[in-house]
Amino acid sequence: QPFSGFYLKEYLRDQVPFTRGNLRGGLVVCAGIDGYRSVYTFSEIANRNDQAEVLVVPSPEGADGGRFRIFPACDFFSDRAVKRLSEIRFEKP
Repeated sequence: QPFSGFYLKEYLRDQVPFTRGNLRGGLVVCAGIDGYRSVYTFSEIANRNDQAEVLVVPSPEGADGGRFRIFPACDFFSDRAVKRLSEIRFEKP
């Protein structure tokens, strides 16, 4: 099934500085309304060179309570896909 949306790294570009420290140690947590979460390294999102980006996909009209979902094109299984997105958070442990 084809997906269309915008790249998560483009959204984060205005929110998080693309510094060496953030690329080395930053984590991005995506949470759904139901509490389901997925975690990506910041570098995994920002340094892709295989065109398998993490997408933020608008949900179809009237879909199950959420406006957006996260689709990781880089994952064969969709274990890190989040529906009904409620939060995208940057963490640096």
